Amino acid sequence: MLSYDPYTNIILLSHRTDAVLVDATLCLDPEQPQPLLRHPKAKVMIIGEVERAPELSRAPPLGQHMEPPDIDTGLIVRAIFMKEADDIDLDLWEKAVQAREKVVAPVQVDNSNP
Repeated sequence: MLSYDPYTNIILLSHRTDAVLVDATLCLDPEQPQPLLRHPKAKVMIIGEVERAPELSRAPPLGQHMEPPDIDTGLIVRAIFMKEADDIDLDLWEKAVQAREKVVAPVQVDNSNP
């Protein structure tokens, strides 16, 4: 997680040089503190649905010395589950995804229909 905007509940989730916007509204209780969201670079596991982002969607601001990632602002993940995942091995996860992509045909996204 690179950054979080508490006013919109949008998280900028990244891995290496790529990033995606995540709407965490359904996962957050306004009555409870959210210590996880105060830590940039926290590892989080998010489950949700990928949707087209509203035109007004913007990435939360980055810290002063952070390099901006490549963000597809046309997509947003509507999170339905979110939890801290400090013990996740992202390199192993990436290898598993690459191995799966060799076996399963990639899904083609049709961007021609609004």
